[in-house]
Formats: sequence, C-alpha cells, structure tokens
Amino acid sequence: MRKLVLQNYEMGTVPEETIECPECKAKIPVGGKPLTYNVRDSIIEVMMSPELQLGAKELLERQKVAVKIMDCQEDEILLENAEYGKILSAFGEITGFSRQDAELVRRVFEAQEVEVEEVTN
Repeated sequence: MRKLVLQNYEMGTVPEETIECPECKAKIPVGGKPLTYNVRDSIIEVMMSPELQLGAKELLERQKVAVKIMDCQEDEILLENAEYGKILSAFGEITGFSRQDAELVRRVFEAQEVEVEEVTN
C-alpha cells in the first residue's frame, strides 16, 4: 500500500494592491492572502484528464479512486497498489506541469510504501 498526503499547501501570497471602485470611487484593498493549492482536486483532475484518452471502463475505475480520495476525512490516505498505480501512471503521462505543481508531483512520486498486516478474527 501507499500513503499519499492529501493536505492542501500554500503556494505563496497574492500581492496586496488597492483598486478604486468605479461606482463610489472608494479605495479597496485586495490581495495579500495566501494562495492554497487544492491537492485532492488536482490529483483527480490529473488522474481523469482528457489528455489520457481514457476508455469508459478505465474512467469508471478511476472514478472509484476519485470518490475514495474526496471522501477521505484525513490529511493522508492509504491506497492499494492498483489504486496508487492509476494515479502514478496518470502523473507519468500528463504534460504541462508548472512550478506550483512541483510539491504535488513530489508527493505522488515519493508516496511512502506502507506494509499493512491483515487482521483475522
């Protein structure tokens, strides 16, 4: 199994500036807030990207993994090797990543391998 970190991360801060309201001419401060990278949505977008040209069956299989990721209430998720493989293969095929994606890509490619013991009653 693989442990994948799902916690969002900050990518920096939007510069603060002041704009003028066109109606009342008041000066309004905007920006100055951190930009948050949505990890869950980004993983799912890559995994189900049209660039992958997924067939119907594969799309439905990946949808199950996507639901598992979205339903996870924790900051980390344990994935079966087959589930992780779907994510890993998508990240290996997609092009066009940018600097903001580097942390996400690192998390996917360096997801910790975890040994899990089966419990029997």
